[in-house]
Amino acid sequence: MKDVIKMIKKKGYTIVELMIVIAIIGLIFSVAPVILKDYIENEQLEKALTKIKYDIRYIQNLRLDKTENYTIAFRRSLTQGVSVVGITDTQFDYVCYNDLNNNGLIEYDEVIEDPFSKKKMMYSFSNDSKYNEKVYRNIKFNSIIFHYSGGSNNKIRFNQIGGIQVFNGFNYNNEMDKESIIEATLYTNGNIKKELVIYPITAEMIIR
Repeated sequence: MKDVIKMIKKKGYTIVELMIVIAIIGLIFSVAPVILKDYIENEQLEKALTKIKYDIRYIQNLRLDKTENYTIAFRRSLTQGVSVVGITDTQFDYVCYNDLNNNGLIEYDEVIEDPFSKKKMMYSFSNDSKYNEKVYRNIKFNSIIFHYSGGSNNKIRFNQIGGIQVFNGFNYNNEMDKESIIEATLYTNGNIKKELVIYPITAEMIIR
């Protein structure tokens, strides 16, 4: 600020011009934290949806290599998460598992390990989660549903060519027939939103 005043005195600026300069500087300092906060929160959502996108693609690739019951179960609603047998303190936003005995239950030993972190691929993005990295916390999902002709469900598998198959209550014989959208917001700021769009047939995914 002293440098600004010296420059003004040296060049003979008027008081009005000085006030304009000070107002502009004040505006910059007041807006910058808001812009930075929005940027950080958008990045937080982008990372979370990128993680989901990676996990979907990873399970799809596992299925291409093996004939196993690789499954992803997602949160049905804001109040109804995914349960894992033996874990009573948390309901998850999504879990990747291999239903070895095909009994429909998600047992801890069936949850797949992430190939990089070596941790179980079961994620709760809430603030108090001990099952997730800090970078993914404070993120809220509503229902995550996949559609097929005649209904919808929160559980999916893949066929041998990578297409998404949706659970119909009895089996996974129904192909996903229209796009599904995973919408993410923040618990602390519901105005910030991002979406992961998943398309049928090829399971192409984009974040927007």
